[in-house]
Amino acid sequence: MSVIYGFEYLKKFDYISSRSKHALFITLIMRIFKSFITLMFILLAMSANAQTDYLVEANNVFAQERYYEAIDIYKKAYTQTKEKSDKAYVIFQIAECYRLADNTK
Repeated sequence: MSVIYGFEYLKKFDYISSRSKHALFITLIMRIFKSFITLMFILLAMSANAQTDYLVEANNVFAQERYYEAIDIYKKAYTQTKEKSDKAYVIFQIAECYRLADNTK
């Protein structure tokens, strides 16, 4: 079986009407669009997971009483958090880190 490149490949579809070719083209574009949307959804879900990773990591470091490290991680979590209640929690935890580290600056 030989490999056909370029226009030679398209010649084997000459028997298809232009209306059918248009329908095939639209179908192909829709498949590409659906794949693109699916990929964007996956990337969005992964970024949402990354937001919670900073918060979980900061909470773990806080529990180990490594307050200065926790402050840096909480600051990263704050920049990626979108909900007000989560931001309030992060700010409170940063204040707690400063308080427990005896640094009220």
